[in-house]
Amino acid sequence: MSVQNQNPQYSPLISTIVNNRNWASGMAALGRGFYKPLALIDALNPSGVYFTIESPDGSARFAFQARQEPVATVASVTQSGANLILTFTDPNYTGFRQKFIMRDNVGNTGYISSVAPGTVTLMPATYPSALVSTSHFLVGSSVSALSQAAGNQNSVGVENVYRTNSYRTNWSAIRRNSHTVSSRDKFVSYKFDETFYSWVTGEMDMLNDFAKGKMYDIIYSEPGQAQGLEGTFNRFEGVKAAIRNQNGRYIPMATAFTQAEFESDLDWIATNDPAQFQNYMFYGGRAAWARVCSFYQTNITFTQSTRVVNGNSVNFDIMETTIKGITIKYMVGGIFDDKVLFPIISTVTGGYQESMTYFLLNLNPLPDVNGGPAIPVIRKFGFNHSMVTGGSETLYRYIPGMVGPGMGDSTGGGMMNGYQMTASPVMGASFQIAEDHGFDIQGDACVCRFLIA
Repeated sequence: MSVQNQNPQYSPLISTIVNNRNWASGMAALGRGFYKPLALIDALNPSGVYFTIESPDGSARFAFQARQEPVATVASVTQSGANLILTFTDPNYTGFRQKFIMRDNVGNTGYISSVAPGTVTLMPATYPSALVSTSHFLVGSSVSALSQAAGNQNSVGVENVYRTNSYRTNWSAIRRNSHTVSSRDKFVSYKFDETFYSWVTGEMDMLNDFAKGKMYDIIYSEPGQAQGLEGTFNRFEGVKAAIRNQNGRYIPMATAFTQAEFESDLDWIATNDPAQFQNYMFYGGRAAWARVCSFYQTNITFTQSTRVVNGNSVNFDIMETTIKGITIKYMVGGIFDDKVLFPIISTVTGGYQESMTYFLLNLNPLPDVNGGPAIPVIRKFGFNHSMVTGGSETLYRYIPGMVGPGMGDSTGGGMMNGYQMTASPVMGASFQIAEDHGFDIQGDACVCRFLIA
């Protein structure tokens, strides 16, 4: 009669989930509320697809093209026979081209006959039939270009349009966390589809801490490189910094926001991207959400949105309103209401100061200025083609000691000739998690409001 191991064979649950792309959706049912925003970002980056970098220092350059319509403000207007000569407040402005129709903000039009830096000459067009400097294209008027007016017979081409791409630098950042279990720690297990899964209670705490830090970075991280105990480290650009640095609507508040200010923010985000199919989201603290509810009382409705991520159907309860023709979804972020992270009491509201923070995010996908399909407004980037990591987004590893829930058996690591293998003589085991990637946020069409008092 032989002696056989009667211990069940356990598969480590968290390692099974986290060693896949877009793992936040898999943890959303097990962990806390800060997995839901991470799962939403995963849904914006389907199948784990993200921008690939290969730079040794982790830097990434992102091309973007700001909207470059020919628009200017009139600084002076001079009569020249039947024509008008306009100068602009920007003396170097060269956005207008010959043979296009110019229109001012009250509907007057003129035919552009000549252009030079900071000035154009207009001939009469169809309305009005005669141009008068005291009545048309007045000082302070906003002027823009309609389409080109080509001649009916044998027309020729026009000057080429020239629009430039801009670039910003972001950084892939390494984040790590670990947890060591001892021989007397406990682990949780359950059976699913004839397989036993397990996780150590402290292991779940470690992953929750890692996910909260990741969400904290996505909101508050400031981009760049600096020196630490291990040499140079990187930080990517969080949402708050992206809105500020990219000239979005960034508003520190000395008082709680009003209904008029909130609706002004909605109008601003909708005007910056006047899409017929709106995809705008409010993400903020409970105090900010309560204030919005106080403005509209019974007009908040609830819908349910389902995202499919890695074959998993993830449900989000989404609060939605349509205010003055602008539809916006709401997600309350528990991280803003963490009184341990943010203990400061507002002298204005009497509640926790950070809870009055909110973002309005434009989640409509962006055209890729380098060609290809549209890209998400919050885009992951990292070493997708690394031969060392296999392109993994997250590395989650177990370093076995004398004991611990490992791959293949609950009492240790792998087996060799019937004996348990260990990597150290310690009566414990170590769980290690590491990521090396970043998030790039297009913040120029988003809003951030936060209390400073």
